[in-house]
Amino acid sequence: MKKFGFILFILVLFVLLMYHILWFANLNSYRKYEKRVGYSEKYNSYTIEEDGYVYSVFRPDYPDLTGNLSVSKQMVYGTEKEYDNISMIIWPNYKGGFTVGIMISHEVLVTSDTSVEIVTDKSVNLEFDEKGRLLPECEQYKEDYLANLEAIEELYERAEKMWNIKLPR
Repeated sequence: MKKFGFILFILVLFVLLMYHILWFANLNSYRKYEKRVGYSEKYNSYTIEEDGYVYSVFRPDYPDLTGNLSVSKQMVYGTEKEYDNISMIIWPNYKGGFTVGIMISHEVLVTSDTSVEIVTDKSVNLEFDEKGRLLPECEQYKEDYLANLEAIEELYERAEKMWNIKLPR
């Protein structure tokens, strides 16, 4: 019985060690993105403002494997456009590739706002069925998405240029 307990202990230790190695390797994969934007004392993070856009890199916190890159149009406070904002969030997959999300925020009331979050498919479009019809769960996002298509494409191009990546289209 002591031998079984020892083997179980070694197995658990091995699994923990492998997870830590995976987490550390994943963490290091964000370094190349961080170098492109640099560390900002103003934001206390890896963030840069460039040409009216804000680019950020958020490394995964331990023990999470998920971090993200983001690019958004810099908001101008004190204007009617203060609450209108479109952001792109990019989740690098530790196996390679990316998942892209779009967040569109609008002012609804003076004291609150609402956001529409869209996780896009590989074409950075809303999801459609095999007959080309918009899937019912995406119907509510269609108007916002199509109204902001040009701005979304701009974010897409800026993200690819900033981090020298090829996002799935």
